[in-house]
Amino acid sequence: RRLAPASVPSPAPGAPPLRYLALGASTGGPPALARLLASLPAAPSAAVLIVQHIDAAFAPGFVAWLAGEARRPVRLATRGERPEPGEVRVAPGGQHLLVSPEGTLLFEPAAGGSLHVPSVDALFRSLADSQGARAAGVLLSGMGDDGAAGLAQLRRAGAVTFVQDPGEAVAPGMPSAAIAAGAASAVLGLDALGRALGPLLHPRNQRAP
Repeated sequence: RRLAPASVPSPAPGAPPLRYLALGASTGGPPALARLLASLPAAPSAAVLIVQHIDAAFAPGFVAWLAGEARRPVRLATRGERPEPGEVRVAPGGQHLLVSPEGTLLFEPAAGGSLHVPSVDALFRSLADSQGARAAGVLLSGMGDDGAAGLAQLRRAGAVTFVQDPGEAVAPGMPSAAIAAGAASAVLGLDALGRALGPLLHPRNQRAP
């Protein structure tokens, strides 16, 4: 498989501040998401968007569970809102979560035959098109390859991208696919991921208008 660079990326001098941190996961994702969210700064300087493969009927319960486990407010995303730094939003299911160039949240109906709704790829690609280096992406445990192509596009757009070490993932398919696609700026375990994201999300880094 194609390995990602070993060094952990840090903010480049003069790089725009992050507006969004996008997290994607599937099988094995909930505990990984909870652990990673709990490790972020208390007042991160970017909004956090999450796509977890889950049936729409179970999304409200998942959000309540995640908020308790991560010990921070978490809500389902709503159309047209523009999350503030530190706010955590979860795709509600049944449609794809996207981000507009203005930074507002949009929903897109799934095309016929879509395997995953919401799709991690859809969120990552929209951030690559609309935010570029103002976004960062993280792909966590999951079966299949959803998120790999979108994360690669996000990286090409100048964003910092991370992939959970497949060796510690409950389901290594999605992380392994992202590594094979050259989508990862770094491949890290969950604890190292939290430490690497800290400098990118430090409260002193204020969001640009």
